[in-house]
Amino acid sequence: MSDSKNTWGLRILAVALAVTAWFVFSIEKREQLSEKVIEATIRYDNFPGLIMVERLESVRVGVRGTVSKMRTLNPFAVDVFVELSNPDKGVFEVPLTSDNVFLPEDLEVVSIEPNIIRLKLDREAAELLPVLARLEGVMQARQSKYVMLHAPRDALEKITELLPGVEHPSIMPLEGSDRIAIHAVCGEAVFWEHLEALKAVGASAILVLPVEKMLA
Repeated sequence: MSDSKNTWGLRILAVALAVTAWFVFSIEKREQLSEKVIEATIRYDNFPGLIMVERLESVRVGVRGTVSKMRTLNPFAVDVFVELSNPDKGVFEVPLTSDNVFLPEDLEVVSIEPNIIRLKLDREAAELLPVLARLEGVMQARQSKYVMLHAPRDALEKITELLPGVEHPSIMPLEGSDRIAIHAVCGEAVFWEHLEALKAVGASAILVLPVEKMLA
């Protein structure tokens, strides 16, 4: 009877030692955690009728996970998403939390720097105005010519009438001469017939140049 109790006691002790050894071994094998800071791109929600005139492109996100997960982490898999509940024209201070961060499973956010970003919105038309002005300038430049010539001062009125699309030409005196230099941007095409008519009223040294850019 005594031997039987001793046997069971030894068996229980052996099981306890085995469980303890397994637990210690599993702790030693348990993977450690690691942290890394990722430069994460900020993805902004679409704001109908508004444009972003001031925004931050990225923030630094501190990420924690197991060593193996962190080793295989693709930085492009971490994104920060920003949206506004009531977007309108103005400046917004947007706080960032872990809820704004999209990242792979089994990883957690430990920090965001900066954790408050500045976002400035304006009406969409504000951006279109300079673009339209440039487009109009390009079209106007394609149709215009820059004309330079010399002429008698008393022929200025006739020459202005002959130059197509000219309102107020630039007039410069020629040193040592009673003639003047006339520079003008013609808003219409200049043909050989115009040049011959200019020469007929006393113009000389007529030069016609293309206009590369123009902004009225």
